Amino acid sequence: MRALRLGADERGHLFRLTGSDQGPPRPAGTAERVRPSVHRILETLGATPAYVIGRGMDVLAWNPIAASPFMDFGAVPAARRNLLWHAFCDPAARRPYVDWGRVARKGIADLRLAAVRNPGDPVIAALVGDLSARSEEFRAWWARHDVQDRRSGRKEFDHPVVGRLSLDYDALHLPDGPTST
Repeated sequence: MRALRLGADERGHLFRLTGSDQGPPRPAGTAERVRPSVHRILETLGATPAYVIGRGMDVLAWNPIAASPFMDFGAVPAARRNLLWHAFCDPAARRPYVDWGRVARKGIADLRLAAVRNPGDPVIAALVGDLSARSEEFRAWWARHDVQDRRSGRKEFDHPVVGRLSLDYDALHLPDGPTST
């Protein structure tokens, strides 16, 4: 494995592709729900933006302040409350990011990993198909086969009201469900 110079995420991805390190598959199309305890956590965070995303990058729950730097999740129909769909299909989504391309490529790498972890998932397959049809950038970056399990990082925004913002984030993986960031 060292000869291939793969990182931990890439190595894990390779093992999953070969079936060597695949956990029990989740039934395809299983609806994702956010437990009441997770909603309570979001409520207690107050001044810290937080949201819960599902395996296909759908925003499933959020606290009010999370809508400020990203999008007003409540104003978006549930079917379009997807971080990657928003990034590639809403021209306004590019404006707030200092380096939109880097953020978008990392999102695609996350989605690739989710697709391997959830083989045959119709939600992920539909999203990839829709974005491939709508965006040349998505098609090109998806074809690179990058994988990444984001755990933490920094996003930089150029907010129209408050100016330049650098926000650190941590992804918290819930043991039996969606990801909270």
